[in-house]
Amino acid sequence: MKTPGFLRRRRDSQKEPPPYTEDIASKPTRSIKATDSPQWRWTEAQCQEWFAAVFVRFLEKSPEEAARLSRSIKGWGPSIYMEVGIHPIEEYNMQQNQNLAESN
Repeated sequence: MKTPGFLRRRRDSQKEPPPYTEDIASKPTRSIKATDSPQWRWTEAQCQEWFAAVFVRFLEKSPEEAARLSRSIKGWGPSIYMEVGIHPIEEYNMQQNQNLAESN
């Protein structure tokens, strides 16, 4: 049985796959804002971006501190709605309040 032409050409002419013409990860997306509603399909990185925006806008954290705090939050879209227990931000705020009380 003869090998189909498209298989023969591929095998004979190319050793490596063709280059990607489109990189989905580099597609421009609308930036996430603090006023957006968290979406169930968001990735962990998108959730962290949203938390950072919320921390800057509503909790008046610096962008650097907001980024650090948001990186401590793990999970993706649905986990924002199902979080149980002390949230890392609540823990951070309790620690800040304790440090403030000790310094007075």
